[in-house]
Amino acid sequence: MVGINIECSENEILLSQSGFANQVVDHFEKKASITILMNKTTLPKWKLETSKNKLINQNWYQSIIGSLIYMPLGTRPDISFAVNYLARYSTSPQEEHWQASRHLLGYIEYSINQTMKYWITGKKLEVWTDADWGGEFQCSTTGFVFKLFGCTVAWASRRQTLVATSTCAAELVAMGMITDLLSFILQILESTKEKIPATLICDNKAAVMILEGSKTRIKSLERPFYSVNDLIRNEWISTTNQLAEVCTKRLGPTKHSCKL
Repeated sequence: MVGINIECSENEILLSQSGFANQVVDHFEKKASITILMNKTTLPKWKLETSKNKLINQNWYQSIIGSLIYMPLGTRPDISFAVNYLARYSTSPQEEHWQASRHLLGYIEYSINQTMKYWITGKKLEVWTDADWGGEFQCSTTGFVFKLFGCTVAWASRRQTLVATSTCAAELVAMGMITDLLSFILQILESTKEKIPATLICDNKAAVMILEGSKTRIKSLERPFYSVNDLIRNEWISTTNQLAEVCTKRLGPTKHSCKL
């Protein structure tokens, strides 16, 4: 991919977008005269208030979001939620959103040398899914991370298209959203003629129990989401150790760094 630095050694590969990140930060500091202060978190706070304040000029705001939207697709899962979240306000940004976009640029500058390391640590596929129930627009946010042979190979932060009525339902929707990608990866692994164990990891016990055959079922979600059962083993994990949480919400500095 364009803009990704690749460093190879005998046992590992390092990927980063430090050059691209530098260009983005420099552009807005010089061309837009934006003062950027380093920050340890992607957003100033978890929920941005939508007030009746006067709308700001959206051109620079959209320019910042448009410049950053490429980075989560390359090597920066840590900013996938923040970029996704701020992009929701692109048509009518207010002062709170403008300040949050500057805050995100400060985080980019703070973490400008962050890299993704690839080296084989085992033969297995792990799929981490998480959901932040509700949210500002009632629709929950799905986050997922795919780790193959111990390496992060896919991730995303996406807003769910339906309104989940509980945390369990939101988690089931999140699991269903990864089904197509999961099937695709499993087909590729199957073509290698090597048996690779696959596990879906979730931090909601009720959702895991339902997928594992509990008699308790959510009728409206059943058809699209129970196909996961035939593809992968389900496993519960505590929220503290949930890797995909970084794709669903703004985390504090310490917790944020632990998820990377």
